[in-house]
Amino acid sequence: MRWVAWLLVSLCAGCVAEPDYTGRACNAQAPCPSGWWCTAADTCAAGLDPGDAGEVSVDAGDAGPVAPDTGVIDTGVPDSGPPDSGPADTGPADSGVVLTAVGVRPEALMLAAGESASLTAEARWSDGSLGDVTEEVTWRVRDGAVARVEAGGLLVSLSPGTTVIEAELDGVVGTAALAVTAAEVVEAHTWNKHNLVVLTDGTVWGWGWNASGQVDESADEFVTAPRQLPITDVASVRAGGVHSVAIRRDGAVWAWGNDSGGQLGRGTITGDHQALPQPVLPVTGAGDLRDVADVQCGYDFCLALTTQGRVLAWGANSYGSLGMGDASPRARPEAVPGLSGIQAIAAGTYHALALRGDGAVLSWGYNEYGQLGRGQPPTSIDQPGVIPGVGAVVVELDAGWGHSVLRTIDDEVLTLGWAAFGQLGRDTMGLDDLAPAPADVQGALHISAGFAFTLVVTAGGVVQAFGSNLAGQLGDGTVGGTRLAPGPVLAAPGGAPFTTPTGWRAGGDHVLAYTRTQVWTFGSNQSGELGNGTAGDGLASGVPTTVTW
Repeated sequence: MRWVAWLLVSLCAGCVAEPDYTGRACNAQAPCPSGWWCTAADTCAAGLDPGDAGEVSVDAGDAGPVAPDTGVIDTGVPDSGPPDSGPADTGPADSGVVLTAVGVRPEALMLAAGESASLTAEARWSDGSLGDVTEEVTWRVRDGAVARVEAGGLLVSLSPGTTVIEAELDGVVGTAALAVTAAEVVEAHTWNKHNLVVLTDGTVWGWGWNASGQVDESADEFVTAPRQLPITDVASVRAGGVHSVAIRRDGAVWAWGNDSGGQLGRGTITGDHQALPQPVLPVTGAGDLRDVADVQCGYDFCLALTTQGRVLAWGANSYGSLGMGDASPRARPEAVPGLSGIQAIAAGTYHALALRGDGAVLSWGYNEYGQLGRGQPPTSIDQPGVIPGVGAVVVELDAGWGHSVLRTIDDEVLTLGWAAFGQLGRDTMGLDDLAPAPADVQGALHISAGFAFTLVVTAGGVVQAFGSNLAGQLGDGTVGGTRLAPGPVLAAPGGAPFTTPTGWRAGGDHVLAYTRTQVWTFGSNQSGELGNGTAGDGLASGVPTTVTW
């Protein structure tokens, strides 16, 4: 350490390191070296001249007089702080060492509006030592409308533009360049006939069927182009059948839309629609529901997966979809009995699935077509139970109107339940399957179940679709009919597979696909689902079209 080296130098300051100069010839023109004196015999002797005890000997090469040695070690100027700690020193170094530069990392950033990034500041001193001074610097943004820096160097972008980030320490300033682009897509979600998109700036946009206020407060039954909704600071969105849910950045769950069965979770069943987003209540007490890892919604109910692996449910409880052992609705979240260690959940129209940590898949709710996989179907089963005979490790699950879809660790797709439109992906149209069986598709990376069709994302981004194509939701350039064998979604009729999107969601009879910068839809446009400014029968699209706003 620097203070140790300095102390060693100080201790040796009074030591005689020269050879023995005793008897060396000397005179006024050729004096003895420092620490020696010239005797009357013109020879050098050690020490100071006894006759000059109060004077100093001057060496011709010295820059100034040398003080008499008092026997006390010269300790120099006392260090104003604790001993240096090496390269990690975050304060000024020893006497004579000064701060020379402050650097900001990264030196240049590009973010979408609403995104955040971590900044660090590093100081350099004149002796070459470095130190992390992120917590010590004063952070500034030259254009506060573009971004802000919070404690600990957290940079939050606000609106499009360019600016400079500054970090100042003891008058020394380091800078980084920042460019903020327009807000980008974080997530897009659909379930029935309306769509929700959350952007990096925390805003939510929606369009489609709005009869119950599941999009916004307007009196429009169909919202045919994206509109910004009256909720901010949102991290994730979920569309139900006739209601909507958002998980905000602070972890609170909010909902709006139809509340005929208590699916908004506000403590009372209003029996009408509530278009203004409001918090979902916690299991007990006041406030809002938090500590939630995921929310999935069916037509008139919702499930929440907690961070502790429990499942909460609320809403209409049609066909026992809440898994409570009865058919009574719940107007606020309540724990589903017997469920713990759950890793994933899915909600169909009136049935639900859960994936447990030990690999078991559980099901409950509507079961007319055997979509619960629990034997000869009664119309409904109101308590969770394990689906037997899965025979593989399941990593993803989803549910449609009357069918269920599972993806295994081996990238295999298992389907069960309603088969009337070929949505099980094998030659079983009209023959419902009561147990999971493989679909005719390989290399599955993601699954999504619509009302009566299924999407499977495979290697290279190729999406295989099968089932009902009555509204063009299979994306093969045609509108009408069904398809038993999986086939790719196409970029244009007769063209190449449409592999651009990174996210896919199957709706009721339409599909929503997206990247960070673009959203596409195809299929039904009966309620304005395509977001192209039109709505009505006969306006469906059999290939993906871009949504603009």
